[in-house]
Amino acid sequence: MTDWQKYNQLKQAVKEMRAAQLAYFTQGRTIEQLKLSKAKEATVDRLISDEHKNQMSFWR
Repeated sequence: MTDWQKYNQLKQAVKEMRAAQLAYFTQGRTIEQLKLSKAKEATVDRLISDEHKNQMSFWR
């Protein structure tokens, strides 16, 4: 996967995470919305973590 593809994937994941967080905070704060928001946040964290691991492997 190219850097641009990774960037666009992360950008889309962040957009989805922000939408889920906004829905949680503006639409009654249900447990289902909280779970969805946390799942989207975990996806973003995973993508960032994976990229960080890839970058660090270049320095070894």
